[in-house]
Amino acid sequence: MLYAMGKLLHLPALLISMVFGLLINNKERITLAWVVNLLKIKDSKEDQYFDELLKQLKSITYETSFIVRTFFFILFGYSIDIQILTEWEVIVIGSCIVDALLLLRYLYLRYFLRTHVLPELFLMPRGLITVLLFYSIPQRLQLGSFNNGILFFVILTTSVLMMFGLLLYKADAINLSDGEHPL
Repeated sequence: MLYAMGKLLHLPALLISMVFGLLINNKERITLAWVVNLLKIKDSKEDQYFDELLKQLKSITYETSFIVRTFFFILFGYSIDIQILTEWEVIVIGSCIVDALLLLRYLYLRYFLRTHVLPELFLMPRGLITVLLFYSIPQRLQLGSFNNGILFFVILTTSVLMMFGLLLYKADAINLSDGEHPL
């Protein structure tokens, strides 16, 4: 139904789905009378039913997103030639990109948010959305000289950094006796 509605309104179906998800997850914040009447969200008996459906929908969403991410990364890994990680251009440019990401993230966390730097510095996933956006670039707008291995290098490196950041933070958090933030 959402996909058909998106086609009829000439809107992306994912945008319609996102709006639908926002509506059902934030039903208590909806104040427009016509939306309240359409969704019938103020009746207490229906509210309990709605909450149960919302709980099941969240569970299905978590499980489905795990499966989709898993298969997507299997296919992404299958499509990459591991030999490209040995190319000098991939290592140098990919390292510069990762260094720039780390520097920008450090500056943002330290001076703008004024919050903990570690492990948040390393929690910068580049994965599914990066690959999807990269592959959605129309052929006529793609750079012919761009090495796709750079994207793979950045995703792989930031994933490894994220893994080590979480492992180190977990080890520090386990060693705390008074429950303070370790960093």
